[in-house]
Amino acid sequence: MAKIDELLCRIGVTTNYRGFFYTAYAVALCVDQPERLLLVTKRLYPEAAKRYRTNWKAVERNIRTVRDIIWREKRSLLEEPAHKRLTQKSSNAQLLAILTASLKAGSPTVPGSDRTRARRSQRTYSRSKRFFAHKLRQRHETVPAEIPLPDFKRLSAFPCAFLFLPEVV
Repeated sequence: MAKIDELLCRIGVTTNYRGFFYTAYAVALCVDQPERLLLVTKRLYPEAAKRYRTNWKAVERNIRTVRDIIWREKRSLLEEPAHKRLTQKSSNAQLLAILTASLKAGSPTVPGSDRTRARRSQRTYSRSKRFFAHKLRQRHETVPAEIPLPDFKRLSAFPCAFLFLPEVV
């Protein structure tokens, strides 16, 4: 729970919001059982409501408040664990998936860490190479051998985080 609390504090959510505790508990449940992210209103919110002796609608509303705070104040720190630029507000399930994937990946994807900054520049370089290869394919040209294709095995380690994210054009 300490890692979850630290992560939420770094992305701008403080403990004076009830949603802080609901979000932390929901992320802890999702780390243990990622399939909970598929049915948040049936599996996740009722469990958190039972723990904090409230109803599931209050849990959903307070997690939504946390999402709005993060979006308004520190959106860029949420984009780091998401590994993409977010153009619209994420849903509660998307937020929980991003935070869960960030915790499962370990410290390299925790926002604000030095290793995150180093990996971000490496990601930018590899994204530009993939973009170049994609443009060549669109023109029906051959792709030079020195341009590697995306490593889908690495992306499949976190299927839940990418399940809910909207496509960015």
